[in-house]
Amino acid sequence: MERSLSRQSLLAVFGMHTQRWPNGQSIKVFVLASDQPMHRKFATEVLGTYPYQLDRIWQRLVYSGTGRAPHICASEDDMRTKVRNTPGAIGYVGRIMEEDTHVITVK
Repeated sequence: MERSLSRQSLLAVFGMHTQRWPNGQSIKVFVLASDQPMHRKFATEVLGTYPYQLDRIWQRLVYSGTGRAPHICASEDDMRTKVRNTPGAIGYVGRIMEEDTHVITVK
C-alpha cells in the first residue's frame, strides 16, 4: 500500500486517470459530494483544483463511456467505513482518527 503520493499522482488518481496501484490492484475512489465543505477544501488545498473542474472530468468520462465517476459518500464517517472495507480504496477526511490505519501523506 502506498504511504505517500505526490500532488500530481493524487490528482491523477482523483481525476480517474490512474486506475491501478503499483501492485496492480484496482483503485476505488471515494469522495464527498461537490457541495460539501470538506470536498471543496480537499480539491483546492490538496489537489490544487476546484470541485467544478473535478466534476467536469468525471462527467466527461461517464458521458464518453471511457471511465467512471468516483463513488460519492454521504459523510466522512460513511467514507471511512467504505474505504476501510473496500480493497484498493482511497478517500479523504478532515481529521485523522485512531481507526484510520492507512494514511497517505502528500509530498
